[in-house]
Amino acid sequence: MRWRTQTDLRRLAKRQRGIIWLIAASILAQAIVFSIPATQTPSITLMLAYFQTLVSILIGVGVIRALIAQGNNIIAIALCSLLAFAPSGNILLLIMVSISVTGTLRQAGIRVGFMGAKDDEVLRALNPMLCRGCGYDLTGNVSGRCPECGRDVPPMASMIEATPL
Repeated sequence: MRWRTQTDLRRLAKRQRGIIWLIAASILAQAIVFSIPATQTPSITLMLAYFQTLVSILIGVGVIRALIAQGNNIIAIALCSLLAFAPSGNILLLIMVSISVTGTLRQAGIRVGFMGAKDDEVLRALNPMLCRGCGYDLTGNVSGRCPECGRDVPPMASMIEATPL
């Protein structure tokens, strides 16, 4: 298993779920802005500007938190957080960050679905004593098979040696 040693996979999976919700919020914000006719009152224009600014701030914070959890360097984090304020660029930024985080999670052996990785998937990947298939506790098992689901598992000694620090 190769993933960055600075990466906290539980935090990263949680941040990715936040990024996915921010993608939905950003698309909704853009749809609202484009659905309002051009002949609106100044108060509506001001309210839309505040709304877009709020969504951009949330995107910037979400991107920063995800990139920090992934272990990226500070320059990349700063540049990406600036891109969060670009009206259409922020959706692309969110998608790129989500793809990057998905790759990191998959490298660690975690299944990532449409709405991100489930907490139990992350816990299975982090705990070598749990079956990767069903989550059954394999402590003391020397048979090489999970008694719950029948999946082949490596012997406990090799699992403990393969555990990242």
